[in-house]
Amino acid sequence: MFPYVLLLFFGFVGCFIAINKQSLRIGISQSISSNNTALSAFFSFLFLLLAFRHESIGRDLLNYKNIFHASCATSLSYLFSESEPLYFMLNWIIGNIFGNYQIFLAFVAAICILPIALLYCEDRHFGFLKIVIFVNLPTFVMMFSGLRQAIAISIGTIAYHFVRKKKLFPFLLTVLIAFGFHKSSFMLLPMYWIYQIRFKRKHLLIIAPAMVVLYLFNSTIFNFLLTFIGDYADKYDATAGATGAVNMLILFGLFVIFSYVLSDESKMTDEMFGLRNFLLVCFALQCFAPVHNLAMRLNYYYILFIPIAVAKVFPVVRSQYRQIAKLAHIVLCAFFTVYFLYTSYISCITGISDLDTFPYVPFWRG
Repeated sequence: MFPYVLLLFFGFVGCFIAINKQSLRIGISQSISSNNTALSAFFSFLFLLLAFRHESIGRDLLNYKNIFHASCATSLSYLFSESEPLYFMLNWIIGNIFGNYQIFLAFVAAICILPIALLYCEDRHFGFLKIVIFVNLPTFVMMFSGLRQAIAISIGTIAYHFVRKKKLFPFLLTVLIAFGFHKSSFMLLPMYWIYQIRFKRKHLLIIAPAMVVLYLFNSTIFNFLLTFIGDYADKYDATAGATGAVNMLILFGLFVIFSYVLSDESKMTDEMFGLRNFLLVCFALQCFAPVHNLAMRLNYYYILFIPIAVAKVFPVVRSQYRQIAKLAHIVLCAFFTVYFLYTSYISCITGISDLDTFPYVPFWRG
């Protein structure tokens, strides 16, 4: 458990340290808040955890090890016939240069972490809040296990940069690259148009009933959608952890309410509207999570943006809710910190955890 405690510790300490123009400053000033090292420290240490983990950390890593060795012994031309060729090519390239699975895990960790870290570090305000929300989302533990989809999700953050700039062709090319690593990345395609919509508070009168209908008829609607992606869905277990799925649905719903009620829409930027739309997408997709595990898999591409979307609310809070927002910031940080430490502790003492990510074991102790 200790490495995961350190992960939060480095992020927390980084909130009070800023490095700007080759100078180091310590404190709690506004300048330090906008240039602090919290997110940089967090993602740097997360990279180390991913790069140096034992292959038993992450339920799928042993299967990926078999793929790695099989890819190394296969001709490069044959790999193009695979359904996700870019992932197999990555195995082939690193395998034939280094021939070491642990080095491959380090390369994958870098590919996964760097684009996400760059996106999160664009705005360093509310860094610790982003960190504690991030570690409590399912995408965090998935990064320790699902190598192909973790890469695709990371590439999705690059696609997001083109969405913001309204560059359709580079966006489509990036999604195509992500698709070469994991087929589920077709979920990135709607992102370009979802971002452009301008849902406002008044639209909740339509959105709220629509979400209720979506949840009440989730099984019927999802079974209909499966007719379009049936072959892909067959790869995943149709069962789902109903309790965890519903808890996550409630959490996403609270984030949606928080973002709509507290925000002063006259102060919101295009990006804030777009990210708030992603919150709605997360909630909508989560409505199907109690029905099929695939729904959560498809939701990963938007869940990654939740910490950023929530943090974006605080600078544009309506004047009458400023004190509530200050209290909410403290409560959210405290709750998610305690919750992560508690669940980590329980996972470590019981040996039962999502995707076998707890307790942490470095590769030299395996």
